[in-house]
Amino acid sequence: MTIIKLFQKLLRFKSVTPNDDGAFEFIAEYLGEEWTCINIDRDDTKNRLY
Repeated sequence: MTIIKLFQKLLRFKSVTPNDDGAFEFIAEYLGEEWTCINIDRDDTKNRLY
């Protein structure tokens, strides 16, 4: 996937706190197993560190 296609894909997510619209799952899948995802959720707001 080119950087432009990746950017366009990310822009399609209707990510408005607290709903990430699946953006975090997409990013984790895109990065693969080489990256570690740390979930830091507060109340009903999701936060991720990659």
